[in-house]
Amino acid sequence: MRQALAEIGITIRAGVHAGEIVLLDNGDITGIAGNLAACVEQKAADGELWVSSTVRDMSSAGAPASSTAAITHSRASPTNGGSTP
Repeated sequence: MRQALAEIGITIRAGVHAGEIVLLDNGDITGIAGNLAACVEQKAADGELWVSSTVRDMSSAGAPASSTAAITHSRASPTNGGSTP
């Protein structure tokens, strides 16, 4: 998807976090998990996908060692994510 969008001049960035949120009546999201997700997204530059350490740990559970190493040792990569402190 990133490549297809780049062909038409659109770059994307993403930050992923997992946790409980509070959905307000007006549709806004609040709570610690929402704030952390926003912080993770702000760390990503154009073309990058960053994940929080929570997501990294959740995705590493039961994963082969090579997959875990790829996630753990990458600070910010468009293909295999990054990690925030």
